[in-house]
Amino acid sequence: AATAAAAAATAAARRRAVQEAIDTLCPDGLPTPALAEVLPSGIGFHHAGLSEPERRLVEWCFCQGLLTVLTATSSLAAGVNLPVRVVVFRRLSQAGLNLSPAAYRQMAGRAGRTGLCSRGEAYVLAISDGELRSAQTLLSIPLPPIESSLSQPDGVARLLLEATAARLVQNKHGVAALLGATLLHTQRPEETSRMGVAALRQLVDARMLMCRRPPVPTLTLTPP
Repeated sequence: AATAAAAAATAAARRRAVQEAIDTLCPDGLPTPALAEVLPSGIGFHHAGLSEPERRLVEWCFCQGLLTVLTATSSLAAGVNLPVRVVVFRRLSQAGLNLSPAAYRQMAGRAGRTGLCSRGEAYVLAISDGELRSAQTLLSIPLPPIESSLSQPDGVARLLLEATAARLVQNKHGVAALLGATLLHTQRPEETSRMGVAALRQLVDARMLMCRRPPVPTLTLTPP
């Protein structure tokens, strides 16, 4: 009886906390009625179809321990750190395509995030021998080498344009410091300065940037 009473009290406290979070983060109500139905029970879902306030609400409730189960699409695969202990894959495909080793590890890596959980576990639900073999193959494939996206065409030019627009860099020293802190500089230090100068010339020629002292200056980067 005492255990049942404690469980009931915990459930009631959770419902109150969830309602307070809804009132604070979604004062105009939830556009998704199903979300309002399941959140008080400690269950949530997260996908790109939710409004931005709804996604923030779900993430906040999960971080506060108000949700014990969260079903999600790949919208949570990157960029959101949550105190997840276990990740369960219902299938190893997405939009009709098999998951790549990198995508699987990115999603599985939501569990056991450093500073949030002491450990993490990932499970794959395989309901046939074929799915089991696919899972075993996926787990055994090594990850491809990580390469800087700045090596792609216009990668450095886009970085410099965005950094300038955000006022993160305003002169050649800022450009050099920015490029010197990139993965590209770590992987290809002998080429980064040349690529930076080429990107600056490209932006100046396109009249996206102005160089007060033409021509475009050389860049000196600190060795990685």
